Formats: sequence, C-alpha cells, structure tokens
Amino acid sequence: MTTTVFDPKELRRIFSGCPSGVVAICAEIDGTPTGMAVSTFVPVSLEPALVGVFIQNTSRTWPMLERGTRLGLSVLGSDNEHAATALAMKEGNRFESITTTVADSGAVYVDGATTWLEGAVWSKTPAGDHFMVLLEVHSATIHDVTGPLIFHASTFHRLPA
Repeated sequence: MTTTVFDPKELRRIFSGCPSGVVAICAEIDGTPTGMAVSTFVPVSLEPALVGVFIQNTSRTWPMLERGTRLGLSVLGSDNEHAATALAMKEGNRFESITTTVADSGAVYVDGATTWLEGAVWSKTPAGDHFMVLLEVHSATIHDVTGPLIFHASTFHRLPA
C-alpha cells in the first residue's frame, strides 16, 4: 500500500481537474438575502428527493444560511457567470448586482438560472475540512435550459446548450 502526503495547494490543483456545475444556495435571513456559490452540488436520491453539497468548515456564510427554514438552490447556466462570481466574493454585498426572486418561504433564487430547487437541510455530516449537507428537495422549477456554467481548473467556463 502506497501512502502519499499531499501539499494542500497541490491537492487543490489535482482536484480542480474535475469539472463541476455551479449552484447558488441562498435564503433570506433576518430580512437580508444571504447566499453563496458552490461547485460541489450532487444529486443524491430520487426517493426521497435529496441533493448534496460540501461546505468548508471555515465558511462564514453557511452558519447564517442553515438558520433558514428553506433554502433556494439555483442551478447556474452559461448566462449566470456574473452571479457565480458575485456569490463567491469573500467581502462586500454579494447581491448588489444580482437580480433575485424571494419565495414566501424565504428561499432566494437567482433570476435567469436554469433550474430552481427549494430544499431544507436533511442532514449535516463532518467530512475532513468540509461537511456534507444533504438537502431534501420540496419543489423544483425548470426554466429555459441554456448551456451549463462549469467550474474547472479554478475558473468558470461556459458551455453551449
């Protein structure tokens, strides 16, 4: 058995070779839109309908989001690169230049996203320097399908439909 110790920067570069879709997770918390972009979204189960995301333990946004009863998940398409960049910012008002829709439940969606899912936290499990969050999907709305927005090699890429 071979054991290799990876430098975290090198391991990040290795992992960045796997392209992934980009999803915004947002909710209205205390009357303020709160959200983040994630590139670790994965469909998990059809019955019950579950999706998963992986969140860094050091996230300052997630502790606020998990206070929300319902979370809006917006699957971002090729026309949503600006929203992904804004929601990935470490500082500043992430929603200043993004148009959103707020549901009665408090879920917040990015306008123009290809799909909106409304979910609630099903479980949260430690996973190294991240934790895995499973969300139960309560509703879904499919909008005009455009090409996907992909995160690959630490950069956003637009693909045709």
